[in-house]
Amino acid sequence: KNQKIGKKMEFLILSLLLVFSSPTKVNALGRFSYREESSRSPKNWKKVSTKDNEWQKWDGLKVSNNECESTKQSPINLGKNTECKSDHRMYMKRGDCSLNDISFQITPYSLKGIYAEHCERPSVDLSNSFHDRYASTFELKVPSEHTIKGKQYDAEFYVSHVDNVDKSSNRDNLITRTSVMLDASKDSHSDYFEIFLEKWKGAAKATEKRCSKHTNGAYGRKGGRNLVQANNSTEEFIKDNG
Repeated sequence: KNQKIGKKMEFLILSLLLVFSSPTKVNALGRFSYREESSRSPKNWKKVSTKDNEWQKWDGLKVSNNECESTKQSPINLGKNTECKSDHRMYMKRGDCSLNDISFQITPYSLKGIYAEHCERPSVDLSNSFHDRYASTFELKVPSEHTIKGKQYDAEFYVSHVDNVDKSSNRDNLITRTSVMLDASKDSHSDYFEIFLEKWKGAAKATEKRCSKHTNGAYGRKGGRNLVQANNSTEEFIKDNG
């Protein structure tokens, strides 16, 4: 699915990623890039340690080992190259989680949201033998992680569905993922994404405040070290991702 967003909104997304992402590691997986000329390109992902990664909470995924040489790993150029095996349309349920039930985070690789498990999370029932699954996380990436017939979009918003609603182990070694490609070619406005961006801006301010508190007095002014880290992170991000 494609969605229009404005150039100003795309700039805000990039600003949040560049300035407030950690310059070193997140979830023990470290930094990575989709650019082939980068030292962190996909061909080098197989060298990354998967110790203490965020997906280990789901036993069925068996993610203790690095699987980056698998043919099913991102990025994938999407296109119709096999016979459609769908046996029904996609069914979605909204659940009853509010924005306050979502932890909004800024990581080196995306703007991220993690659903709490005390509310009824949104769910999706895909075809081809996948059961109804709860949404666990959603992420916004710039530019798009995947391509469609070779075309890369300005951004990609995807939702990861991991655990089955019926608590079964049906295909629990795979993640169900729904994705929306975003086009920022026009200066249009999206009320839907604006709500999420405001939450991520709040997360950025909280991070800045926390970092400034820890570096009070560094380099002769409050937050000095955090500013240096942010600048270094921005330069590194631009070098690897363009």
